[in-house]
Amino acid sequence: MGQTTAGALLDINSATAAQLAGLLPGIGPVLSERIVAFRQANGPFVRIDQIMTFPGIGDTTFANIGSLITVEPAPGSTTNGE
Repeated sequence: MGQTTAGALLDINSATAAQLAGLLPGIGPVLSERIVAFRQANGPFVRIDQIMTFPGIGDTTFANIGSLITVEPAPGSTTNGE
């Protein structure tokens, strides 16, 4: 879950706090714990840019991590391409 290999993207819906902090530049342990807690309380992210709702992840941080992350649909969910 959430694991990456060379060239693979980190799924922010399944990554652990340690993976978020260890693999994403500018994301430390405190912020990564907040991201995981938010995800557990509110469900999975639908789009990667939703991670910018967290204080500390602004345009610059997102520019650095946006190409490193993805969101995988939750099992059983459907998408309509929008």
